[in-house]
Amino acid sequence: MSFDSGSVIVAGARTPMGRLQGSLKSFSGADLGGFAIKAALERDARHRAALEALKEIYEQLDKKDDLVTILRRLVPLQEGAEGVKAIRVRLAEVLSEMGRREEALDAGRRALEVEPHTIPELNRVKEVFLHLRAYGDVVRTLELRADLHLIAEERDLAVSTLFEVVDLWKGPAA
Repeated sequence: MSFDSGSVIVAGARTPMGRLQGSLKSFSGADLGGFAIKAALERDARHRAALEALKEIYEQLDKKDDLVTILRRLVPLQEGAEGVKAIRVRLAEVLSEMGRREEALDAGRRALEVEPHTIPELNRVKEVFLHLRAYGDVVRTLELRADLHLIAEERDLAVSTLFEVVDLWKGPAA
């Protein structure tokens, strides 16, 4: 059930504050919401709406380890390729931020396996690969972006993107 506030009820579970005599007062609203969502997930581990809500909470609280776990659980629950790709791109970004290089590279490469591509998503994956100094993967991403520009008959942008490849090989990848 959705409300004007943007809130969504994902399942029935509550935090038992009264019985605990206020022992949860030190927790934030996001923490308490997380407890209720986790309780809902104990009843149905594949509850997509609950996982999405938990993902948002972990994003807000910057709990990267927990976020990675939720993102991995969300991948097989996506209904289409675009959802899978969006989750994999975000997973690559988070893993890269955590310094988990090989896992981040794998997530980024797997995101590139899913078509169709968009310029913004290719730019995000390129930034992950640049951060990880995976220059061959950066080149692959730039070539995919140049192809998209050619399909859209944006020849100047395609050429500009290919010059980024040249600059990469002249600069950081030299």
